[in-house]
Amino acid sequence: MDTLQQQLNSEDNKKYYRYLLIDMLGVTSELSELYPQQLKQLLPPKDIEMVKRPELLHELTSCPHLVCIGHPNQDVNTDLLFSSMVQVGEDFLTTKPYVCGWLVAQQAIDEIAEWLPKIGLILGEMCSMRFVPFYEPFRMQLLQDSQLTDPNWINVFFPTNLTYYYIDIQQKLRVIKPNKDNELLPSSLPPKIRFFQKESNNLFRLYVNWYDIKEEINENVGENDLITLIEHYYTASLLGLTDIKDRTIYVFYSMQYADLQQHEKIRAIIDDVALQSPGTLSERFLVINSTFQALLKNNKNKK
Repeated sequence: MDTLQQQLNSEDNKKYYRYLLIDMLGVTSELSELYPQQLKQLLPPKDIEMVKRPELLHELTSCPHLVCIGHPNQDVNTDLLFSSMVQVGEDFLTTKPYVCGWLVAQQAIDEIAEWLPKIGLILGEMCSMRFVPFYEPFRMQLLQDSQLTDPNWINVFFPTNLTYYYIDIQQKLRVIKPNKDNELLPSSLPPKIRFFQKESNNLFRLYVNWYDIKEEINENVGENDLITLIEHYYTASLLGLTDIKDRTIYVFYSMQYADLQQHEKIRAIIDDVALQSPGTLSERFLVINSTFQALLKNNKNKK
């Protein structure tokens, strides 16, 4: 809270508007200041703008909303900022977080509200999807973590001088700084980025399951576990595993033992499941369980 408040009120940011982006597909308490009816009582209509998702079949009230929590040369609304941070804690590991992020922009609220769905449509076209709700924190993290050489690359889609803050799945504050180089929009996206957006829901469930596994054995999820997990999932797809159960087993065994392809017998099983019997990888691994674990442990020790 203190770090985010300091950044939003910094000399560089204070000269711009500060916005809170909330997703009405998420859930918040009726007692929260972020509840729609509460917001309408607290703020003038000009400080709340709907972000129309073009592909939603729901009522427009289910679309995201942009909320101005700080006008130029004024401090941010501390109460609303605090409420948003409380909500982030309540959103932890939920499928649809209510709070998406905080934006610093020189543009007025209606202009930003028009920009956001345009970005989703452009990304959707690039990912062969109708629309990419990139502002959902987990999707945004996938966009960054699938391009580690330049995690801020997404800023080429943003309006001039826009800074984007969000809390990632490890509950850490991330900052996407403005594009200073005036780079042009890419003509296409790497296959891995497109794949992760299409598989976002599966990847989220995998991470939550991995989190639960670690919690059961009183261990914390590693800082880089998400990156490792999504890479293993991508590898599973490249190996021809199309069934989600097979991919899940492949990922969890890989998280525990690293590279499963270093042993011919295990590699042969994976190939056979991919070609002949999708959905049976768990059963096939159980048959050779003792040998399988011994091989991988020995290989792990050699490293």
